[in-house]
Amino acid sequence: MPRLPFYLVDAFVVEAAAAAAAAAPAGSAEPPPAAPTAPTGPPPLPSGNPAAVVLLPPGTPPLTHSALAAEFNQAETAFVELGEGEEGGRPSSFGLRWFTPTAEVVMCGHATLAAAGALAEAGRLPPGGEVGFDTLSGRLLVRRGEREEGEGEGEGEDGAGGCGPPTTALTLDLPARPPTDALPACADALVAAVLAPASPAIVVVATAFNAALGYLAVEISGGPHAIAALAPSPAALLAAAPPGASPLCGLVVVSLDRDGGACWRFFGPWIGIPEDAATGSAAAVVGPWLVGRGLVGGGGGGARAPGSSSSFRARQLSGRGGAMEVGLVEGGRAVRLGARVCVRVSGEVRV
Repeated sequence: MPRLPFYLVDAFVVEAAAAAAAAAPAGSAEPPPAAPTAPTGPPPLPSGNPAAVVLLPPGTPPLTHSALAAEFNQAETAFVELGEGEEGGRPSSFGLRWFTPTAEVVMCGHATLAAAGALAEAGRLPPGGEVGFDTLSGRLLVRRGEREEGEGEGEGEDGAGGCGPPTTALTLDLPARPPTDALPACADALVAAVLAPASPAIVVVATAFNAALGYLAVEISGGPHAIAALAPSPAALLAAAPPGASPLCGLVVVSLDRDGGACWRFFGPWIGIPEDAATGSAAAVVGPWLVGRGLVGGGGGGARAPGSSSSFRARQLSGRGGAMEVGLVEGGRAVRLGARVCVRVSGEVRV
């Protein structure tokens, strides 16, 4: 029975300082309290989006990817085909496929970052290095940062004795997927379904659709409070856009944040994800849409997706929460995501 390397990795982890700043009252000039030098209570709750990652060495027998993904029951499971080719003594390109518990998907940001985090943990992606993944969305490039101030700070080699396990800084370039296609017939019913339990004071500012991913993007007024208040029923969303009868795969509801960035939530019951914790592919749609309309991207709020222009900070206001830097590169043809990942579990899976 083959034993394959297995990891559980959180992507788009929210740093403690960012979480404190987000919780501060709007317009507050007081800095957040200094972080304690020693833990004074239980460790912080996990944040970001967990993904299962399975490394497939050369010669791995054929797998039933979807069955394993259903067994792991994460939003996505990433299967990394290690291959045999190396450049400069270190692998530089890997095959990568993503599966939800019910379907294979054509783009997934958080599971790509998780795959890179697993490779870093396995010693295949050194600080300052980069790796390419061959996927259904083309070749995706991930870069690992040099060790930064605060990375792993206050922790032993095993992550004990500090304020949480160490994180790794990564950037990922995704193909831009601006929502410029005709709205599907179900758009109005879907907007009504997602807003039905929320405040009647919320105004729909704009709606747009990307057919390649099947994502409907809806901008609403009200900022983070309105986004956090959304409570759509997955059954109501499926009734508004029945699977098979509509092109929907995901719904992104976004609003402008108080720091010049954006916040959103992602609902995907059509692909087995009632609500995603943090969604990189949503940024590939929402980023170009907001920047193109001049709503974000002025560099305010300290946004700094490395090497990009028109960058901004984004928060995903799910139960776990997610954070990323979003910027346009290659003349707007790609979206660069800056994020942190954390390896929570490593071991082997028998198949």
